[in-house]
Amino acid sequence: MNIVPRLSVTRIAQLQPGDLFVLPHGDEACIAMKVREPDEAELMVALGPVLPDGLAHPSLITASAATVISFGKDFTLRLPSRAGAWRSVEPSPEIHCLVVTDQGVYVRANFVRREGRYKPCYIDMAAGLVVTDGRGAFQNYVAPPGHRGFAIEWEILTAEVEPRPILTYPW
Repeated sequence: MNIVPRLSVTRIAQLQPGDLFVLPHGDEACIAMKVREPDEAELMVALGPVLPDGLAHPSLITASAATVISFGKDFTLRLPSRAGAWRSVEPSPEIHCLVVTDQGVYVRANFVRREGRYKPCYIDMAAGLVVTDGRGAFQNYVAPPGHRGFAIEWEILTAEVEPRPILTYPW
């Protein structure tokens, strides 16, 4: 039997950085990605559309021991082709953007869990790695290097012959 898309039911601990999955929270669920910091701390970034309680933005959160439905790396990221969906200046935190450079595509997320606070960090979507300055035990989150463009419309799709949306922003 052929089942599409290819999914697995697994524990977050079994996922690799950059793996995309459905994260249940309460009576809701959101799309999330497992990520890693250079010091090997394993986290996840909740992407949306219904974020866990207390989160107003895509945010780094501690990887829990939950059972999840994983797409793995079997997904497609679709960037916008419409000129109005791009910015040359980083948008406000209320706009959930992707940062595109000559090095790759990064999702911007909040790394501060306190209500009303926002400090951006950037996660390489291909590798699932948080961008840091790489200096010592107290590394700082920094913006990706190089020239940057900001996509304010984007989609994550299944990697099927006829792709279906997994997550579309804006939602």
